[in-house]
Amino acid sequence: ATLSPETLGTRTYDLFRTLGLRHLVIVARPEYLHYLLEQRLKEEDYRGNERIENSPDDIQTVRTQPFSSKKAFVFPIYSQPLFPNVIARTTPLRASTANINEVINLIFNQTKWKEVPDVKTNPSEKEEERHVCSITIVMNGNYVHQFRRLKEQGETHIVLSLSRSKQRAMDLEDLFSIGVLAEVGKIYTHSGKEVCVELIITHRVAIGKQLKKFAINDTSYFKANITLVQDRPMEGAPGDLTDLSEQLEFLWGTSPLYMKQKALFQYRIEKRHFSELADISVQLSLATPAHLKQRVLEEADVSARLKTAIEILKEETQFWKLRGKIGRQPKRPQAADKGKKVEDIAERIKNIKLPEHAMKVVNEEMNKLQNLDPTVNASEYYVCKNYLEWIVSLPWGIESKDELHVGHTEDVLNEDHFGLEDVKLRIAEFIAVASLKGTLNGKILCLVGPPGVGKTSIGKSIAHATKRQFYRFSVGGLSDVAEIKGHRRTYVGALPGRFIQCLKTVGTSNPIILLDEIDKLSKAYDGDPASALLEALDPEQNSAFLDHYLDLPFDLSKVLFVCTANSLDTIPKPLLDRMEVIRLHGYFLEEKLEIAKRHLIPGLLKENGLSPAQVEVTDEILRKLIGNYSREAGVRSLKRNLDKVFRKVAYKVAKGEKELILVDENSLENFIGKPKFHSDRLYDETPPGVVTGLAWNSVGGALIWIETVTLSSNNKTSKLEITGKLGDVMKESTSIALSFSKNFLRKISPENSFFGKSTFAHALSGGCNSQGWTLCRMCHCDILFVFGFGSTCHSKSCHDRRNFPDRNCFAGGWNSGKINGGKKIRN
Repeated sequence: ATLSPETLGTRTYDLFRTLGLRHLVIVARPEYLHYLLEQRLKEEDYRGNERIENSPDDIQTVRTQPFSSKKAFVFPIYSQPLFPNVIARTTPLRASTANINEVINLIFNQTKWKEVPDVKTNPSEKEEERHVCSITIVMNGNYVHQFRRLKEQGETHIVLSLSRSKQRAMDLEDLFSIGVLAEVGKIYTHSGKEVCVELIITHRVAIGKQLKKFAINDTSYFKANITLVQDRPMEGAPGDLTDLSEQLEFLWGTSPLYMKQKALFQYRIEKRHFSELADISVQLSLATPAHLKQRVLEEADVSARLKTAIEILKEETQFWKLRGKIGRQPKRPQAADKGKKVEDIAERIKNIKLPEHAMKVVNEEMNKLQNLDPTVNASEYYVCKNYLEWIVSLPWGIESKDELHVGHTEDVLNEDHFGLEDVKLRIAEFIAVASLKGTLNGKILCLVGPPGVGKTSIGKSIAHATKRQFYRFSVGGLSDVAEIKGHRRTYVGALPGRFIQCLKTVGTSNPIILLDEIDKLSKAYDGDPASALLEALDPEQNSAFLDHYLDLPFDLSKVLFVCTANSLDTIPKPLLDRMEVIRLHGYFLEEKLEIAKRHLIPGLLKENGLSPAQVEVTDEILRKLIGNYSREAGVRSLKRNLDKVFRKVAYKVAKGEKELILVDENSLENFIGKPKFHSDRLYDETPPGVVTGLAWNSVGGALIWIETVTLSSNNKTSKLEITGKLGDVMKESTSIALSFSKNFLRKISPENSFFGKSTFAHALSGGCNSQGWTLCRMCHCDILFVFGFGSTCHSKSCHDRRNFPDRNCFAGGWNSGKINGGKKIRN
């Protein structure tokens, strides 16, 4: 974990840094993320930024009870062995990003810890005084809890042994045969849970036969026969005691771990406790791997053990010398760094072809960069350096070669899309003109249509056909002008706009840039992104597009811009005027059927891990899936429903079903539920006062049912009431229809009293925000005429005509959206 004042806070960072330098922590399970537990529970305290502790000359003393049993519980440890005359404070505390604050507060507020009362089993026996050093070992919480239970049951001693591997020990053979005997000392709890258990290491032990195995959740421990290992004392003083003293003198001045135990080392040397001296020297070593420490633990000969300990101290000395050398090594001078970076930028400038106006600015900035001192003017230096790096990374004059072949374009479009013949023809014409001119620039295409009809994928197909780089970014909800024009260089974290970033990414100056959802541009109080796009999309201006960050004209005229939108209503008129609109009205049922068979089903089978030999979907089922579940203009809903079907099939295959699964009408309902849509036809025979209209909008075609009834009027004048989610255009159309019908009916039937009554009209389909609603005038005229004469409209007829008060009636514009809407009235 990276510890810094920013991540932990200044005070906590200082505490962790101090603890990390002054305490040794043995991590028993390396896969956990551990933080340091304060070592001395009573001798150290933290108040603000002050640190209060006892003198390092103090020697910690404890009293232990003798052990005479031949059996003990054996627990594994996984990082390093422990040595006699050590207090190992075991704790289950481990921190993650979710509970780091809780653990930190628990560690540094030990006054809230409660000590469990110590019940001694043999208080009359003689106790032995030991001089010890303290370390902290983080162990599994199950073990720490078991230490407390064993002590409460009278088992005051346990055995700890190093595991032969990092894997969980399953049997006693997975542990080394030599371990240590530990007396369970003080136990501390917080909120009823153990936070620290002191283990006082007393003797080496040889582990014998396993008597029983115990399991707690995912951990294991054992009961086994043990034998105390007696040291073989050395004869006389060691000959290299002077060498030992020299190593310790160096470590006392460099290693905080050895420095804190200086008094204990001096006491051992003075009393000639060479066995304990060797143990503590190896225990505190950071440079010694676990297997070498285990060899020292297994060595019963004190002379050989001390000799090995001296060698380990030499390695530890080298470790701390190297650490100090690295800490004191000066960094490479800033001037050298600056010179190298300036040379790199200058070399890159030589390898690009900059326009004259850009070269002039670059030379000025290079002179400025060379005169800036990064140690004095750091902010201005890095602003200047980043600006030059952006300039040299842009594709000045680098273009990809276009493939302007009409036949190849048609092949690519037919391969990637089914249907949309008028759209493909328009794009092929566009490529044909470009092939004759020899260039593809100068046009901004705007693909408009309902969601899921393939607008974005058509943009990718154009890039594929022309062999140009493709870059897409969505402008839906974009409200910051800086996303288009970039930030001023004076701002912190300034960046160029998205167009300049795009050119750096693709590495060419003539990519195809797809501006997705351009009809959903937002507007902020401090700027209008739609207005900022005018410069980029205008063929007369984008040859000198000025980004605020670069502050240099950059030629965007070679970029082919392709925009997508669901509706033209929300696109600002000045922006729309610069685009060539290509409409995608959606797919017929037959086209959706072919798209599903050619594109959707093969891809979904692969995504769900299936093969055609495992599932079969017939054309009839696809028709039901399209007509009853997926009526939108595009194919996204159809793809989702097919994906749901194949997930159900994959579930059956994964459970062992090997036969071909045929998706029929019954299984279709089991897979995706009851049909969501039925026929939109409301009447077998349309009654007087009811007529059907057609409309289309950004999500496809729709039917409009309009019902009218007459109301008795006490007044001689008739009234017209209209309900439904109707806009101003609809209300206007209805009023025009009523006026026209009254005038016409009086001429052909003066005696008819129908228009002396009040009329109530209701649009069942609610409102439809499209130009199709202007066609409602003719629908209302037909209603009023047939109602006045008591006749009916044809039950399967739909209206798509536009009438005006001067009796002229023109045909409406037919498209696939209205055709799809008309098909909904079929049986």
